[in-house]
Amino acid sequence: MTVLSKSSLNTYITCPMLFKFAYVDKIKPECLSPQAQRGIDFHQFACDFYDNIHISGNIMQIDQKWLQEQKTVMTEDVLPFVTNFIEMEQDRWNLCVNKFPECPEKYYMPVLKEKKILNLGLEIVGIIDRVDLNFDGRLILFVITKQKSLICVAGK
Repeated sequence: MTVLSKSSLNTYITCPMLFKFAYVDKIKPECLSPQAQRGIDFHQFACDFYDNIHISGNIMQIDQKWLQEQKTVMTEDVLPFVTNFIEMEQDRWNLCVNKFPECPEKYYMPVLKEKKILNLGLEIVGIIDRVDLNFDGRLILFVITKQKSLICVAGK
């Protein structure tokens, strides 16, 4: 069964030839719009972030060599998003340390990252960016679909 995402359908409605090139022939554009490149760069950074932090007790440190390498390869317009993300993650780490000083890593590190999903009942086709364990034991899903971002909270 072939599943079409909302964005693929929108592409077809806008330009059937573009749909053919992108979804049938699988031809990738030679250059991306600045917005698309910014999104790709930031998403890759955020995805790799958790693999490049070091946790020792209640201290979290970002691998500075990796961070500098990232800053040299991404476009300058991505840097404010990266800075904001790092600040947000540091605040989230501090919150985990304050609430659970004995095991902040359990509530900080994603339970799951980058999993493709297809749930036609919920009209979700996309990728789960990450799943976190909430302080009350529920799972929080951060989902990026082709058309929207969702944050879902699942029960125990």
